Amino acid sequence: MVRQVGSPKLNKNGIIQKGVIIRHLVLPNHIENSKKVLKWIKENLPKEIYISIMAQYFPTYKAKEEKDINRKLTQEEWAEIEKYVEKLGIENGYIQELGEHEEEYVPNWDVPNGTKWDRHKRYIDVSFGTGTNGTSMCFLGQV
Repeated sequence: MVRQVGSPKLNKNGIIQKGVIIRHLVLPNHIENSKKVLKWIKENLPKEIYISIMAQYFPTYKAKEEKDINRKLTQEEWAEIEKYVEKLGIENGYIQELGEHEEEYVPNWDVPNGTKWDRHKRYIDVSFGTGTNGTSMCFLGQV
């Protein structure tokens, strides 16, 4: 995807117009996987690429039954990721604050007028993981 669209191009308001933003969701008990993903990005992609590192994971449905991912991130886990990002010297991107209200932002998919994909547009969602429980880099875009 990076080869196809290149580095991000921002407008005068700082809103991306073209390019790639990598969104990475950090999972509890998988901090080392996240470090591997971030290191790979740093070593293999242009420094202009933006990374969005997300702390918003919370277990739902059957994930609540899985020992590895049945909880949110701890302060210690998140602090370790923040330190690692700084150590790598990643310059472009966003890092969330560790919150307590992530569940409030989950859409109600049962609402008739809820958010829906536009069936007339084509979307791509290419992701690959470094961990067995889904830690992944995810490249998203509309074509």
